[in-house]
Amino acid sequence: MGRYSAVGGSSSAMDCTPCPAGRYGNETGRTSFEECAECRAGQSQAEDGAMECDLCTIGKHQDVLGQDICKDCTAGFYTSVGAEVCGPCAAGKFDDDNDASSSCVDCPTGQYQDTPQASQSTGGCILCAEGRAGASTGADSLEGCVRCPAGSWTPEEYPTGQARCDLCPGGRFRVERAEVDAACNSDSTWTTAMVTNCETKWNEYHQVSRRAGSAPGWDQGCLECVTGVGSGNGIICMGNNDTRNATDGEGTVFPEADEGYFLERKYPPQTAVSCQPAEACRGGTVTNYGWGEGGCSQGYWKRRCAQCVPMAEDTGYTHHGFYRAGGNCVPCP
Repeated sequence: MGRYSAVGGSSSAMDCTPCPAGRYGNETGRTSFEECAECRAGQSQAEDGAMECDLCTIGKHQDVLGQDICKDCTAGFYTSVGAEVCGPCAAGKFDDDNDASSSCVDCPTGQYQDTPQASQSTGGCILCAEGRAGASTGADSLEGCVRCPAGSWTPEEYPTGQARCDLCPGGRFRVERAEVDAACNSDSTWTTAMVTNCETKWNEYHQVSRRAGSAPGWDQGCLECVTGVGSGNGIICMGNNDTRNATDGEGTVFPEADEGYFLERKYPPQTAVSCQPAEACRGGTVTNYGWGEGGCSQGYWKRRCAQCVPMAEDTGYTHHGFYRAGGNCVPCP
């Protein structure tokens, strides 16, 4: 087997001609070259006189019949045994060693790849941009890089390709456009023009105020709480704690008024004024300072918490019926 003879009367197999490389013979009695079968696609045979062809190994392929060798797949492609063609690494994966004999691997957390055929030589996977963090391995689109929520950002030392967002450190804040829109629309007494002005002022602020090295706009990382947005007097970053005795100040979304101060406006440049008496104002954020129970202490309301909540129940506040006595608002007898 593996040979043929076009001349009759051969007394020995050695008198027969070997099937050439790229072909094989697995039966006796072959009388012509054409009776040596061609290796199928996905196979090859480098030796003469073979009785069968060899399957292309992992990372190689052959799409032509009767070949003596299999062809290497290029970087970014992968095959299993006996492949006719090479298949590209799928989106979300890449060839990490430019070796088609090894499997494509998932993009690591903090990276993504939205096109197939990625390899180490073509750049591999794409790093999640600053301000976005990867949620899992094998991300096949930009959506795999999740935008950092308000009050957080990717680490400044290595801002791209991150798997996490860090809380803004103490003394810094970061607000998202959604929070700004909610804050500007939270006051039912505002006209449409006032709401639009509030949103515009925040947008203008984010176009010009930015962390060193960042782009203008809303993608600028955590900003200085005092020098970044307010006058500095009575404005603080309390962090993401609900209690006023927080000490770390991490994760601040909005700057807020300190105790004894009242934020004059919801948009930059924010200013805080001292309240008289100081205990009239509890302080708070732009979404929670209000003209009543939000930032004013019990019994105080309106701008700078300078008025006492009257007896009328239609004020909408739980505690009503206060009057001024000795500079303070006290319950009516």
